[in-house]
Amino acid sequence: MKYINNSSKKSMRIALIIPTSLCIVILLALLWKYVYPIILFNIGNVQVIYVDTAQTEIDLLLCIVGIAISVWIGLNIYNIISKKELEDLLEIAKQSKEISESIFTETLVSKLRLSYSDDTAIYFANRLEKISYFPTEILARVISIEDGYSFAYKAYRDGVSVENYIIGEKQANDLIDYIRVNRRTNKINSDQSDFLLGYANLRLGDFCYFRIQFEENESMDNQHILVEKCVGCYKKCLKYLFGIRNVKQFGDADAYSIVEQQCLAFIANSIGSIYLVSGLGSTLTKKELDEALSYELITKKFSAATNKRFRAMFARNLGVAYERIGRYEEAFQEYVLSFNLDHLNWKTAHCLGAWYRKNAQRLFPILTDELIISKTEIVKISRDEKKKLLILLEKAAYWYEKERKLEDIISPWLAKIYLCIYLLSKDETAKTRYEMIQKEQYLLNLE
Repeated sequence: MKYINNSSKKSMRIALIIPTSLCIVILLALLWKYVYPIILFNIGNVQVIYVDTAQTEIDLLLCIVGIAISVWIGLNIYNIISKKELEDLLEIAKQSKEISESIFTETLVSKLRLSYSDDTAIYFANRLEKISYFPTEILARVISIEDGYSFAYKAYRDGVSVENYIIGEKQANDLIDYIRVNRRTNKINSDQSDFLLGYANLRLGDFCYFRIQFEENESMDNQHILVEKCVGCYKKCLKYLFGIRNVKQFGDADAYSIVEQQCLAFIANSIGSIYLVSGLGSTLTKKELDEALSYELITKKFSAATNKRFRAMFARNLGVAYERIGRYEEAFQEYVLSFNLDHLNWKTAHCLGAWYRKNAQRLFPILTDELIISKTEIVKISRDEKKKLLILLEKAAYWYEKERKLEDIISPWLAKIYLCIYLLSKDETAKTRYEMIQKEQYLLNLE
């Protein structure tokens, strides 16, 4: 490749400085001729002065000189930089741009492949390697969002609320606006636009998802607004990435690649679980509960290729969805499946403990909502009923103890369960456990 030598560069500088200086002189002369009389004499009819002065010989001469200088500049630049050299310089600029875009793309792909949050990142990494390069300014925005997401996800897993949730929402919203502008100006094509809008809406939904867990002081109305926003983002993601607009359009899992199945499973689970983990509780409508169940069933259908830890989480969420709509036996089966897949998950142990406790309360009205049982009520139940009730309470205690062992969490129900067991059976071991847990909870409250 041919480069411009030092003498050529010097000539080019001289060639540009001289006409530039002359242009400045011409501009000052024109200003003096047209503007100064107006300011000086404050004449109302500006057009008269302009016409009169523009017709002088000096003005005509200045116009001719200006045209000549413009032509002269063009000729000098053409002589200094030949057409071949200009093409070479443009090629260098083009290659530099492609190298920058390649570096940014590889950086983003590496971040996505190293992500430990979920399998959606692998889907995006694969798509990035097949799609045309994006402008570096867009890739820089995506990298910034992904860095913020990784930090926010870790904070979410640790149960910590951070400002990154709100910052991430703003960055994702800004990226969505930026994509639409660039799409209109044809800086990116429709395939790139759909990919980016799918990614941006997914991460916007994720940041909302994280924030909902920590919005304890929000009113129920605001909680509903946040949940609807979160669900809306995930649904837009499905539309842009897969053309899916409702549950019925998912189709068969075999129609998708393994990576696509994994991605779809995570997005569907996010939609279903946000209803279940939010603070809305009993305020959820039947429509919302049915939608949560529908998406959790889709998750199960598409999650065959995901690892055991994620499948355990999906099964537990499906169990919660079943339980919320009163399908208790199906919920129990999903909880058992979840624990078989991941024996170390304390959340599943908690769900099983809660299932046995609630089942005892449902089957035996002598237990109040607060799990209080009176001695006068105990004598009214038969020996067989008492035996069945004790089995349920002992299993509830077993799973709550398992939760405590796995996560060092003492359920507020555990002491009450042991007290009920003691009152029903006069088992001194249950009484001792009740007293020990009461003491531990008291000491924890002091801290």
